[in-house]
Amino acid sequence: MGSITVVIAVAPAIGPTIAGLILSQFSWRFLFFVMLLLALAALILGALWMKNVTEPVATPVDVFSVVLSALAFGGIVFGLSHIGESGGSVGAGVIIPLAVGVLALAVFILRQVRLQRKDLALLDLRTFKTPVFTLSVIALGISAMVLFGSLILLPTCMQSVLGMSVLQSGLLLLPGGLAMGLSSPIIGRIYDRFGPKPLAIPGTILITLAIAALSLLTVQWPWWVLLLIHVTLNIGLAMTYTPLFSTAMSELPTSMARLQWARFSRLPAPLAPRSSSPR
Repeated sequence: MGSITVVIAVAPAIGPTIAGLILSQFSWRFLFFVMLLLALAALILGALWMKNVTEPVATPVDVFSVVLSALAFGGIVFGLSHIGESGGSVGAGVIIPLAVGVLALAVFILRQVRLQRKDLALLDLRTFKTPVFTLSVIALGISAMVLFGSLILLPTCMQSVLGMSVLQSGLLLLPGGLAMGLSSPIIGRIYDRFGPKPLAIPGTILITLAIAALSLLTVQWPWWVLLLIHVTLNIGLAMTYTPLFSTAMSELPTSMARLQWARFSRLPAPLAPRSSSPR
């Protein structure tokens, strides 16, 4: 599971560094061109090399559930994003998308409860009857807020408040991503031997201390202090991601565990803080 953490958490952690290197030499449009090339490469490699490890089963897709999920997450994310763009004011541009999103989410949940009785649900919610799985998902959601919140807010703070360049802010975030990547396999082995508690509890403490330190950030702080805080934060996140993810999946039957990857992939988008870019 440490290797899985490298893919899920470390890749986004080093993203700002790579983006900083690209933006220091090219325009912002070139960044999207690189992303397009990476997406095409993933598509081609997946089509050529990925194989089914289970027996494929033809299952009908509930189109109405797909539409509801798009309206739900789209409305909620758009509404939260508009709060940041409007400086915190709550108007029709915030209330209407949020109301549509919440209503669509409620209808989506009710429809999944009805469809899962026939094993036709787009997202099987019966897994939340397992308390350990539910607690793990909640904790992972909080960790996702911290991870992606730091990825959004720290570069903005470094550039608009501390006066760093795009390249400088990207390089300053690189050690944190490397620390997470190097520690994840070790944390996976510790989890296999001692279980989740010796990792998740200290990891949560490290995250709390790092966030508390960031809340006191001033323009007088030297760059190396911010670097140490970011490294501490990422190590704490690595110590929570692996045990929580492994514990959540291990509590489910194999048939249900395969379906939960979609749920974990949905965590970052609606939970990441939303703000407007600096002008």
